[in-house]
Formats: sequence, C-alpha cells, structure tokens
Amino acid sequence: MSHRSRYKFHFNSAFIIRLLIFSFLFILFVIILTNKINGNNPYSTTILGTKTDQLINQIDYQEIINNIYQQIPPKSREQLENLNHLPLYITIRQKIQQILPQFQDFPNTQIKEIKKEIINRIYQDIIKSIDNN
Repeated sequence: MSHRSRYKFHFNSAFIIRLLIFSFLFILFVIILTNKINGNNPYSTTILGTKTDQLINQIDYQEIINNIYQQIPPKSREQLENLNHLPLYITIRQKIQQILPQFQDFPNTQIKEIKKEIINRIYQDIIKSIDNN
C-alpha cells in the first residue's frame, strides 16, 4: 500500500509570492554574507578583540554545506536532485526560454512605441487645430 500525502501541491499565486519572498531573503542573505567575507562590512570587524576576518578564514564552508545537506531527509534530497526532471520545472524553464528573447530588445521597442505615440498625438492635435480653424 503506497503512502499518499493528504496535502496536494497547488501552483497558485500564494505559492509564487512565498517563493519570491524566500528568494529575496535568500539573495539578501547571500549578499550580506558575501559583503562580510569580502570585507565590505561597514560595521566593526572585531568581536571581543578578535578580527572577524580571521574567524571567517577558519570556517570551512564546504563542510558546513555538506553537513546541512546530510541533515536533509533522504526523500527531500532525492527530490532536490531530481528537480530538473519534474514537469513543473521543465515547463517553467521552457516558458522562461520563450520569454527571454522578448525582453532583450524591450527598452528599444518601448522607446519606439513612445516615439510613435508622441508623433501620433502631435498629428491628432494638428488635425484638430486645422479643423477648428
């Protein structure tokens, strides 16, 4: 007998919002951590008289990542490893590949559209002024 979760995954706007918030926080965390490691930290670099740079150099980040990865349950690890084979992931990747070419020339297209609209409005104003005279 297979064990099925009573909760079903639904891809909706709430999920997207949570994903965006999580992504934003994760990126923010990485930026802050990177700034601290690279010495771009505007705050004091000493903790109880010891330079944080010395402490940071002693940290083995790969070991920490491996330890965290080992703490993830096996089923979750398997899902993470097979993420790129999921239909949802494939669909999202295809949609992004379809949309990206449209955004490459987006600013130039918008500038052209704005110029056309300005010329069109000037043309309409000239026609109205001629009709009124």
